[in-house]
Amino acid sequence: MSDEDERVRKVKYIIDTKLSVADKTIIILYAQYRSYRKLGKRMGLSHMTMRNECIRIRKIILKEYERLH
Repeated sequence: MSDEDERVRKVKYIIDTKLSVADKTIIILYAQYRSYRKLGKRMGLSHMTMRNECIRIRKIILKEYERLH
């Protein structure tokens, strides 16, 4: 297994086990739309709220990723 495959496996594990359903939904939709405005429109929230939520979720993922090392 390559290093990249291992990193992807770890991130998927973190998303599956450490995030709430709402956080999973937000981060998966962000990956799809790649725009806070589009995501906010889809979720019925402002783009700044979506930006702040994505930043918060990324911090959770990074913190958990570091713990796995």
